[in-house]
Amino acid sequence: MKADKVTLIEIKYPRADREKQTCFLLVWQDWLQETDERICLTTELCCSQEEEPFILVRGIFQGLPEEALGIISPLITLGGARYRLKYLPFKEALSAFTLP
Repeated sequence: MKADKVTLIEIKYPRADREKQTCFLLVWQDWLQETDERICLTTELCCSQEEEPFILVRGIFQGLPEEALGIISPLITLGGARYRLKYLPFKEALSAFTLP
């Protein structure tokens, strides 16, 4: 399938304590079992001295943002999720993952 444009997906759970991380990972594991093969996401549990622990999910979907939202809905149901879906050219979406 050729995709000129894709949906860039970014989900963040700020201030994700251990309980939130555990709940998210359980949802993530279930979600992976049945997910659409047009979506590719990575997830990170992040912690730094400057910021409280958070969960970060990023990736792309070969389709429209409305369809992507339906697919990722289980991942944003824990409360406190901030997400962004942006429909853009494939090359531009890839550049979002490149380090400066």
